Amino acid sequence: DLEASDLKDAVRRQGAILAESGVHGFIVETMADPKEMQARLRQWYGEAARLCQATVVPAGDAWELNDQEPKPLRLHQKDNSHPEFAGTYLNALVFYRVIWRPADLKVAYRGKLTEADAAYLQGLAARVPSPAR
Repeated sequence: DLEASDLKDAVRRQGAILAESGVHGFIVETMADPKEMQARLRQWYGEAARLCQATVVPAGDAWELNDQEPKPLRLHQKDNSHPEFAGTYLNALVFYRVIWRPADLKVAYRGKLTEADAAYLQGLAARVPSPAR
């Protein structure tokens, strides 16, 4: 069984490899259900990022914001595990925001999304607090 201390040691080792390479790492915070699990994931990913001096990409927080809306978009496929295009688009927006820190998230590309759905997801990604680097 993997213990928490084993995981922390592995994260520290990965951080050392990144530092030796002169590379800044990013850790993708996944999404969870129920809400209390998302709060725990937020804490765990934050701790992992601190241990390896990386930046969290809080994609799961954007999904959580969607779920809190009165009429959330469906972000998962029917298997409730893999993302629909809308979920992948939202994740990409969060990555873009964290890595490039644009002034706004008015992204022209929307793939197969309607203009309204793309704007909605851009608004969600913009509401996710930016992590410190």
